[in-house]
Amino acid sequence: MVDHMRFYLADQIDILESSQRSGFKDKDLVETCIEAVQDAWEFAIKPRMTTIRDSQISDVAMKDGVDFFTEADIESERVIKEVFSRRFGANELRLFGEEAGEYEGNLEAPITIRIDPIDGTANFKFGKPGWGIMVGAYEGREQNERQIVSATYFPEYYEEIIFRIAAHVYKADLRTGEVTQFRDIEEQNNPREVIVSCHKNDVFERRGSIEKVCEEIERRNIRIHSGGPANTKEAIETRGRRIIMIEGDYDQVDFILYSALVALGYRIFDFDGTARNVDDPAISYSNFLLVPPGTVGDTIREIIRDLYKRK
Repeated sequence: MVDHMRFYLADQIDILESSQRSGFKDKDLVETCIEAVQDAWEFAIKPRMTTIRDSQISDVAMKDGVDFFTEADIESERVIKEVFSRRFGANELRLFGEEAGEYEGNLEAPITIRIDPIDGTANFKFGKPGWGIMVGAYEGREQNERQIVSATYFPEYYEEIIFRIAAHVYKADLRTGEVTQFRDIEEQNNPREVIVSCHKNDVFERRGSIEKVCEEIERRNIRIHSGGPANTKEAIETRGRRIIMIEGDYDQVDFILYSALVALGYRIFDFDGTARNVDDPAISYSNFLLVPPGTVGDTIREIIRDLYKRK
């Protein structure tokens, strides 16, 4: 199934015009992203699932809040790096993996690969749906970084890969072999048709007045629920009926799939209302709001700007 899916997706990608960037083709990069996330699942994560879910959580295994270091995280990241090294050479790319937490490889390379080996490790640990494996390729540096391609694999429950190449975003259903292209996000002007997905900082002491913001959103008859990796997938599939509110503890690898949202029409702002570049690594560990076009997003921006205060 894995080899068949790689071949099928390659056929779909051939339809697109493949740009050349700094000596790398978009088509080659996205194919490698797709191969890497599948290999990470098959060889690093899937064989360890039962052991990890049955094991007790030690103090050493805890990260900040409810995130966990696991053997699967570390091995998944290693496998992904190995796939890129095999495809492009050991010293042709700059790599940033969540577990390593630093840039590796060729630090002067024009292309950076960001790796989130298990996005939503708490969901993964406790067998909840919505965790994924994310890889993205970026051109440029710092505030000028721009995502070229990416792939996010939801292997459990959904069995789908959402992948991006330039301005195009697709979903591959691994159960049926069907590949579909997403259309642009629609304006959202009806509060009753939108859900706000709120991620509160996992470390309670670092939270600001997020509860007050949530109370005001609900007072305006706008539904709100807790954040999670699948919310971005839902935002894409519903063409904008999700607003994503993030309080402060996401790293640059956590934003890989958000770049696809922005490519389709979402906008990203600081809690003070300042527009930001979703691909800028400096946005790590800050507060952000991702909104579709329309008046509902403007309302949420105003609520946060007026009510949110840091501790």
